[in-house]
Amino acid sequence: GLDPRGLMQILGRHLPEDVRIVTGVGHYLGFVVMYLQLPKRAEQIITYQFGSIGQALIQAVGAAAAKDGRPTVLIEGDGSLMVHVQELETAQREGLSLLVIVMNDNAFGAEVHKLRAKGFEPSLAKWSNPDFVALVRSFGGDGVVLKAEDDIGAALATGFAKGGVFVIDARVSPSSISDTYRKLHFGLDNRAPLLRPA
Repeated sequence: GLDPRGLMQILGRHLPEDVRIVTGVGHYLGFVVMYLQLPKRAEQIITYQFGSIGQALIQAVGAAAAKDGRPTVLIEGDGSLMVHVQELETAQREGLSLLVIVMNDNAFGAEVHKLRAKGFEPSLAKWSNPDFVALVRSFGGDGVVLKAEDDIGAALATGFAKGGVFVIDARVSPSSISDTYRKLHFGLDNRAPLLRPA
């Protein structure tokens, strides 16, 4: 799978200056907050209320509906996206521009790593996802499966040019553990870089 750290670092170089990033919660959030350097005029919304997954897509639809000139990018986990995946159709039907990056590890990554750390069977939190690109196309949108981390810039450019709902299926490595989980659950050092001078 793709390296989620490298993916977030490369993504930061290709974001529009005034981008609005909406992010949910889950294991993948550690990669976003520690490796994604946002442009100075960017806005970031993290949907952490009650620590619940599944909130980011519906909040991103609301942000895109503002139509205030800011491009809206949703970064969401695959399990979280599946909670309200039908709202991709709503956004497309309403003529919203929403670019969705799915951090797809075919699992609830948080649970996989916690189960492993505690000596339980991690496969209990794994599954096989639907084809997210085929799904969004059935809703009238479009998308692409990301083949390499370096392809994120071209995928973003294509999505912004097409408008509507555009899904980038980033099939990330399910064995990559975020720095927060490395520290909290496995007692390993945090390796995350400073994104800006302290």
